[in-house]
Amino acid sequence: SNGKANWEDLAGSSSKPTNDSDFSEVIGKMIAGLTIAGVSVKDSHIHWQDDVVGQKISLSPLLLKTGKYKADKPITIKLSTQLSQNTPSMSLKIDASTSLKINKESQAFTLNNLKLDTHLTGSMAKGGAITSSLTGDLSGNSQAIQVPNLKFKTNITGDMIPNGKITASISGNTQFNIGKQNISISNMILDSNVTGKPLQGGVLKIQTTSNMQFSLAKQQLDLDRMKSKLELQGGALKGGSLIAQIDGNTQVDLQNSSLKIQQLSLNSTIHTDQIPSGQLKQTAKGLIDINWANNTGGADFSSLAINLADLQLVGAAKINQLMTSPEIIGTFKSNTFNLKSLLKTLGITPPQTQKAGLLGNTQMSFALDASPTKMQLSQLAIQLDESNITGNLAIQDFSNPAIQGKLNINQLNVDNYMAPDAANKPSTPGAAALLPLAAMRNMNMDSSLSIGSLVYNRIKMNNASVHIKANNGIVKAAPISANLYKGKYTGSISLDTAKKTPSITMKHKLRGLRSDGILYDLFQDKLVTGAADLTASIHTSGNTVSAVKQNLSGTINVEFRDGTIRDSNFAKKTEIAVRAFEEKKSDGGDKSTVKFTKLAGDWNIKQGVFNTNNMAMKAPHFRIKGEGDVNIVKENLDFKLFVGRKEKKDRRDILIPLRIYG
Repeated sequence: SNGKANWEDLAGSSSKPTNDSDFSEVIGKMIAGLTIAGVSVKDSHIHWQDDVVGQKISLSPLLLKTGKYKADKPITIKLSTQLSQNTPSMSLKIDASTSLKINKESQAFTLNNLKLDTHLTGSMAKGGAITSSLTGDLSGNSQAIQVPNLKFKTNITGDMIPNGKITASISGNTQFNIGKQNISISNMILDSNVTGKPLQGGVLKIQTTSNMQFSLAKQQLDLDRMKSKLELQGGALKGGSLIAQIDGNTQVDLQNSSLKIQQLSLNSTIHTDQIPSGQLKQTAKGLIDINWANNTGGADFSSLAINLADLQLVGAAKINQLMTSPEIIGTFKSNTFNLKSLLKTLGITPPQTQKAGLLGNTQMSFALDASPTKMQLSQLAIQLDESNITGNLAIQDFSNPAIQGKLNINQLNVDNYMAPDAANKPSTPGAAALLPLAAMRNMNMDSSLSIGSLVYNRIKMNNASVHIKANNGIVKAAPISANLYKGKYTGSISLDTAKKTPSITMKHKLRGLRSDGILYDLFQDKLVTGAADLTASIHTSGNTVSAVKQNLSGTINVEFRDGTIRDSNFAKKTEIAVRAFEEKKSDGGDKSTVKFTKLAGDWNIKQGVFNTNNMAMKAPHFRIKGEGDVNIVKENLDFKLFVGRKEKKDRRDILIPLRIYG
């Protein structure tokens, strides 16, 4: 009635008009003198409904209880409620307690013994539940908040981790800069355990320490001097374990969906029976830079090392398209390792070799370009015993492997790698399969091999090479070539495995071979000397030794020119023929030789039977004619020789018949 408010007497009387400053002072004095015994709200229900957007929110039940309030004195607060909403569906249970103190002069506040427990269910929890607990002493003002002893724990279940659970805890000295919208946690420790379907029944433990910075405005997370230890037990490792240490400076840009780890150091060890040696070690240094929004980026390792048993590969590599189809490009070099020991470690029985000490010191280097679908090895260099192997090898499609390669070997003695008793084993044709038909029908290959110096079955060759193409069950080795004993060999082999019964077609051509050299290497005796030519065209079918013999057909032409037959071990076994050579000349030793100008014949092959009717030898003083069969199916022969002396003109030749059979 007198124009005064009913609270003016609280501030005392004044004759001066009231301005904004006076108003604030009045309010401050009023609050300073205000005392509240406490607030207690029980079983309350608050509902909010927005029909425009169809939103319904409720707090029910609501419990709010405080202690006695007096300015500059702490007040205890306890809050308990359940928040529910329909869009998106969510139910959040909240339990909180603390002691609140406000400094009226500095406008600072403290929340001592803060405890906040939440339990979230609904669509936001992806069909599961997210339970969290936060404790600490919180202090600050309108610009900054500090929690020097923050401890936060959470448990996550549901579709985010099918059939499993994520348990995590974080602690550290935490600061919120409200003005700059920054959150920092120094001396942060993050512990997490993960189980569930993605781990195939295994358990993953991760412990990370770092100094964390998170910008709410930029949506950027920085983990300075991050050290993360990862341990995986079981799961895909089948009772084994993976232990990894990851260090680096990490930056996560949520706004641009990018992750960078610089100065990365990665060390890992896998223990599992699935690895032949039981253990695989790996170390790497470099960086990772990826963007998961547009699926770009990869990793660049300036150094990389992999240890398996006594094999160590070191090098450098880049991983491109890490988020979609990873592609590894790098160069690697191995230490000098024992291949035989490595094979044993890998559970592979090393072959017994004719020459002792093989498969020992081995070393290799190569450039790798690999993806989930293909692999290419280039700049390949392998040192194996006395052989140096160089070239390249590529597999274009793992689902339907297409093999391409070009390999060069400086020297190779195949005999040294044969089993010690291979030469003494009797031939047992039987019905064993010769060719792996299923594998050959699916083979897709276009490769070549060259060998500078080759020894196989005691035959010495130089500059040997073969080009192999395989597709749709057709395997062709053409051309095949080699230099041997001053002669030149060319040929081809074709295998048709597409049919139910495989077939083999071979063509061989040999020109100018010196027979004395090859016969000496085979039998340690120069039985026949001369320049030999051979042409052969052979076809057969089947996949057993007996079938291949039975179906063998074709033609062979053999010719020796300007040679000699030595009175040698072989000749002694055929004394009757040697005695018919009435013209002999000493070669300066205990041996004697018989010269001839031509030794030739044509052979026709049908169903495994070799037949000739024009085998002939021409010499200055005699001649030999021959005809007959060699049956490799029944393993017998029936051959007739007519040995005769070359008589003077107008006189009949005298021919001595000889029959060779058995």
